[in-house]
Amino acid sequence: MNKLSYKIMLFLLVGLNSCTGEGYKNIQFYNYSDSKYNVEKDFLQVVSTTTDTIPSKWKEYAVSLDFMDDKFIYFQNNPEEILRVNFTGDTTQWSSTNTCNISLFGLFKGEKWMFYHDISSDEKERIKKRLETEILSKMRHSYTKED
Repeated sequence: MNKLSYKIMLFLLVGLNSCTGEGYKNIQFYNYSDSKYNVEKDFLQVVSTTTDTIPSKWKEYAVSLDFMDDKFIYFQNNPEEILRVNFTGDTTQWSSTNTCNISLFGLFKGEKWMFYHDISSDEKERIKKRLETEILSKMRHSYTKED
């Protein structure tokens, strides 16, 4: 699947899911009391020093839609997977507010992206714990959680 096909498929998935009345659920929200710029800088620094580089076999799946601020975190083992997180909120507000949110959005384990409704509650807890333990706890910014 090429990048354009993947973007179209994801756009349709998000759009169709929004039409169901349920909206598109994130697995977990993390709230920060600092600007998006500062939190993102801290987040990206931790990711770059503590995680592996996405291998070429999975690069085409780690592509963000142009209107989303997605970040991809690759873990090589235990298990091998990519976590997809994004900064949520209105980008026009990010420059004038001292709060931001990161959401855990999806999981890729080599076949397809899995989102809120695709993942068991045990698996959600496992990936939340992994994100919190291996990335968020190493940031200088602290967060509060919101399901």
